[in-house]
This record gives sequence, structure tokens and C-alpha cells, in this order.
Amino acid sequence: MTLTGLYNVLDKLTKRQDAASTGETLTPKERTVYEDGLVGILREIHDELDAAVAEAYGWPPDMETDEILARLLDLNTRRAAEEAAGTVRWLRPEYQAPEGSKAVQGEMEGIQAAAPVPAPAPKQKTPWPAKLADQAALVRKTALDIHWTTEAPVKALSAHFSGVRAPKVQAVVDALVALGQLK
Repeated sequence: MTLTGLYNVLDKLTKRQDAASTGETLTPKERTVYEDGLVGILREIHDELDAAVAEAYGWPPDMETDEILARLLDLNTRRAAEEAAGTVRWLRPEYQAPEGSKAVQGEMEGIQAAAPVPAPAPKQKTPWPAKLADQAALVRKTALDIHWTTEAPVKALSAHFSGVRAPKVQAVVDALVALGQLK
């Protein structure tokens, strides 16, 4: 299994959906890639990412690719002009510009981000799955559902599962963080 194979199947599914079903189906090899590579989960992750990016920019979630590219080009042009004039929009100036270079925070000024507090452990715990892929999907979904981040103890997350100890959950969390799926 390769990334190219995974994304070829994902692309085929996306094009089929976008073209309102061309009648094209997955070959047996592509079906195996879809199932073994968890392409359905990959698609969900891409959809969530696309929605989060659109929300972060304040854009509608259903824009066409050409509109997205036009807006990004416009934004890039404006930021390049600001930087050429010596203005930089630092998110964390104390970290990014410790020498006190000419910097502004722009829209972020005065905003203090509070770390979300994970939800308490439920009365009914979710059983720990046997397969690693299912474990990763469960940990990711639960962490997102309860707003758990790596700043909180892993015990707060592992308390949502039965049949597993915190070190095993930590190993799955570490893998998800390395893959960019959790923060």
C-alpha cells in the first residue's frame, strides 16, 4: 500500500461524488486499498480539515477550487505588501520576535486563547478495540469530541475507555500527534 494508491482511490471517490455518479466503480484492487487503507476515514479527515480551514478564514465551506485559489492569491498579495512595508502580523510576538522587531499582532491583538477543559469521564466507557486502526480512530474521535489536547493528562482521555491502560492510549496519542491528527 502506498500514499499514491490511497490518494488515487480517494480522488476516484471524490470525482465520482462530484460528477454525480459517473457509474464508475472501484476495481477489486482499489476496493482492497479502500478497506485496508481506511480511505473512508482519510476522506472524513480531509472533509473536516477543509471545513476547519474555511471556518478559520471566514469563508463558506462549499466554495469551488477556483474561488479558494483566487481568495488565497488576494490574501497572499496583501500580506506580501504588508511585509514589504515592514509590517509582520505575529501570532505570538514574544516567541517569534523576541528582539522586539517592528511587529503587530493584527487581528489577534487582545485575544487570549484558553485551553479547553476535557469533559469528565462518562458513566459508560467505550470498549477498547482490538485493531490498531480502530484504536486510532476511536482515540481521535473521542479526543475531538471532548476537546482533549495533549496539554491535558492522557488519563483524562483514557478514562473514556474500558479494557486499556493510559500507557497504551498514550502510544496511540503519540502516533496521532506525529501524523498531525491531534494537538
